[in-house]
Amino acid sequence: MGVSVRGIAPFAALVAVALAAVPVAAQVPRPPGSPQNGSLISPAVIVSPRASDLGVNRLALEGAVDADDYLVGPGDVFTIAIGGTIPRQVTAAVSADGRLVIPEAGNFAVAGRTLARVRSEVQGALQQRYRNVTADLALSSPRQFYVHVSGRVPQPGRHLVPAVARVENAIIEASGEEIYTLARYSEPATRSGLRWPALRNVSVVRRSGGTRTVDLMRYFATGDLAANPYLQDGDALYVPAFDPLIEGVVVAGAVDRPGTYDVRPDDSALDLLVVTSGQDPSARIARVRRVRPSAAGASETREVAYAEAGSLDVRPRDQIYAVPAEPDADRAQVNGAVRYPGAYPIVEGETTLDALVAMAGGLRDDALLRGTYLERPSREEVVRPVSESQVGADETVTPDVSVESDLLGGLFGRQFFVRQTQRTPRVSLNPEAAVSGMQSVPLRGGDVLTVPFDYGLVRVYGRVLRGGYVPYLPGATAQDYVTAAGGLGTTASGVYVVDAASGQLAEGTGTPVLPGDAVFVNSLPSPDTAEFAQLALQERQDARDDARDRRAARYQLIQTVLGVAGTVTSLVIAYFTIQSVNN
Repeated sequence: MGVSVRGIAPFAALVAVALAAVPVAAQVPRPPGSPQNGSLISPAVIVSPRASDLGVNRLALEGAVDADDYLVGPGDVFTIAIGGTIPRQVTAAVSADGRLVIPEAGNFAVAGRTLARVRSEVQGALQQRYRNVTADLALSSPRQFYVHVSGRVPQPGRHLVPAVARVENAIIEASGEEIYTLARYSEPATRSGLRWPALRNVSVVRRSGGTRTVDLMRYFATGDLAANPYLQDGDALYVPAFDPLIEGVVVAGAVDRPGTYDVRPDDSALDLLVVTSGQDPSARIARVRRVRPSAAGASETREVAYAEAGSLDVRPRDQIYAVPAEPDADRAQVNGAVRYPGAYPIVEGETTLDALVAMAGGLRDDALLRGTYLERPSREEVVRPVSESQVGADETVTPDVSVESDLLGGLFGRQFFVRQTQRTPRVSLNPEAAVSGMQSVPLRGGDVLTVPFDYGLVRVYGRVLRGGYVPYLPGATAQDYVTAAGGLGTTASGVYVVDAASGQLAEGTGTPVLPGDAVFVNSLPSPDTAEFAQLALQERQDARDDARDRRAARYQLIQTVLGVAGTVTSLVIAYFTIQSVNN
């Protein structure tokens, strides 16, 4: 029995498809010393297999797609569900010209628009068409698209990536069998003419316009996703090359990954230290020594404190050596809205607060400068500093909370405030002057500097109906925020504004509220909770004990006077003394 050509054709087509699905990389000879599994490159650079090997139905996602960031494009597949218990489902794909056609709902131009906007528009049209049933739209299968990779990569050209891919994924697709690792940068450059990939200067050109340069080495070292952005349809990536001997910067010393690195136009010594040591290089570094070859062939050596590393520019052929901190060096912590939060080495009594901020890379744009405060490791050091010079001429110390007992209405009010606010020992200062260096504030080991974020919110707490955060309104008073929080509670006894800079209290509903301040509503003694009931009982007991002590002292005085009253004159003196005590 013969076999017709028509019968062989479908089988041949299937074989051709199967052969086409074999990764191209498997057909490329491996260089000596490369791993047997050709689909993986160094874990320092590659965290997953190639997207082209996974296929459209096996895309690896970092999590749920962010509807506000995801841009819809040709090839995206949507599922439309119409109905209640057993919904009718319809599948629709975005066409090549960027349109989404949904039967009985309409034709929508969706290319280049966010998923959230597309979903809102389509759901609105579906609800008008199906008024009495639910209708929803979901992205069921993200598309794939091509990007163009050129420059210092083994396989330049057009590469297929998923819509959730980042710059790193495109570099992987174009890497072939070559091993890109962080170890490459630690290899000694023994001769000129080498061309290493400059992964700190990868250029991304958008099809829609605009160019940005990303630092993949920063992403590998710190996990900063801003240095490894998402790709868009038709992006063009260019990986430049650099000669490590002529164009590189050598980083050595107390860093995790010493080696030779390419330079970015805006690089500082601090940037190179972060790339070679992660997010907190300061825990092991006290100062930076830079050796720069001069035009005459000699070397110019400059040693700076670590606080100045952020302002120390870097040029090709520089050599940066990170000097380790002394084992017994003191440390100060900086938290919050700074570029690099962490613990930094200091010289007690010499390193100042502004130097600590500089070590941390400076303030962020969303820092609440007026709310910046400095905490000391113990209460005793805050209240009684060792010397005036260590505190600063214009610096004040936050008073003990007992000073405010009368203002807060006695023991109960004081304890209520402390428990609600959870105050910590702090040194009050002029933040603007201290951070700028106009006011010298020397630090001590264990100091903690906190720079709050300016969220544009005011905390309203204590005895209010709906305590929480209220949007900041310039010019508003404490009463305005109490009203926004639902008004006073049943046992409220006073309204106070807690200053963000010092933690001091200002009483009165008409007190203006500044950015970062909080509004606290005090409470009368009330047995609504076991804790507060105990405080109220203790306050009443203290009052009874005080009255009893006064009566005992008066009785003792009377007994003493009568014991020595042997004459009429003594009796007269005793009489007037008793009357004086009674009054």
